[in-house]
Amino acid sequence: MNRPLARALGALLAGVVLAAHAPVARGDVTLTYDVQVKKPAVAGKQVTWYLTDTGLAVVTTGPTANRVIYRVKEDRLLVIDETTKRYLDLVGSDIRERAGRQGAQGAARMTADVEVLPMSETKEINGFRSRKNEIITGGAKSAESWTLSTGDATVTAAERVPMTSMVALLNRAVGSLDAARVLDLPIPTGLADGLQGVPVYTKDLEGDAIRVETTLTKLKRGNVPKKIFEIGKGYTKQELEPAGK
Repeated sequence: MNRPLARALGALLAGVVLAAHAPVARGDVTLTYDVQVKKPAVAGKQVTWYLTDTGLAVVTTGPTANRVIYRVKEDRLLVIDETTKRYLDLVGSDIRERAGRQGAQGAARMTADVEVLPMSETKEINGFRSRKNEIITGGAKSAESWTLSTGDATVTAAERVPMTSMVALLNRAVGSLDAARVLDLPIPTGLADGLQGVPVYTKDLEGDAIRVETTLTKLKRGNVPKKIFEIGKGYTKQELEPAGK
């Protein structure tokens, strides 16, 4: 599992408890992010979140190409490697059972003392009015995230439910699966751990150095293509080994 992904997912755990079938708002929203990994420096990637009233899909393009689909009603996670055309079909209850058998000690160590501190400072980033948040891990600042300010109704709290629900399920998957061969999905730090609003700009830190920058470049409403939520032809289902193997 690459270090930026491990650190980003680790910062998102910290006691997230969400209903598997929480209601979502009607209407489709597309969020496009530019992701730049600074340390170690690698080629940038683009991550697009497609939110609908039945779930969401996250598409990553760049050095790696994958797609993650979360179906809210089924509480089902599909992780698709577009390069090898293989995919995992994960049911939320199975993920939670595996995680329970393997224990949560490792996850607890990764997420000890994670705190989101909303700040009063605001500014415009890429045309989005944003508010500053500081992410504190183990007593030290580990990230800074700017979110859509209060009063920006472009993405509602209800529309964020599938995002945070999927992240919560991914957190359990990372704790119970071999994540290195499952996914490479950059997630704005703090997304499901106290941030009020959709991240516009996030920088993950290592001391004073920036490890990863994630920037919202486009937000639009409109129907999402149905094929984004379909596995398609020519893909092979990949089976998981039993827990503990």
